[in-house]
Amino acid sequence: MTDQQKREREERSKSILDHVPPTSANHGGFAARYIVRKADGSPIHPSRRYLVLDYSGADEEAVKALEYYAHLKLTINPQLANDLLEALANPVTAAPQHEG
Repeated sequence: MTDQQKREREERSKSILDHVPPTSANHGGFAARYIVRKADGSPIHPSRRYLVLDYSGADEEAVKALEYYAHLKLTINPQLANDLLEALANPVTAAPQHEG
């Protein structure tokens, strides 16, 4: 992500944050706050562990973590990396990953 893209994302995030409730990630511990299931209904292997991160801009550290993850995936899975970077650059138009 270029510096210009980061600045643009920060500007969009500022306006987005006017409508985003505060994150619960800044208090409490590592607790089971979400239930994760596959969109296609197939089972999740019992050894898998998932973590939910909010990239709306409400949790700045989550955005940074996802940027880092995307850069790690660039050579392994460029499509995933680019999809993540695009979603981070414009979270308002990214497909929702939740129900409701």
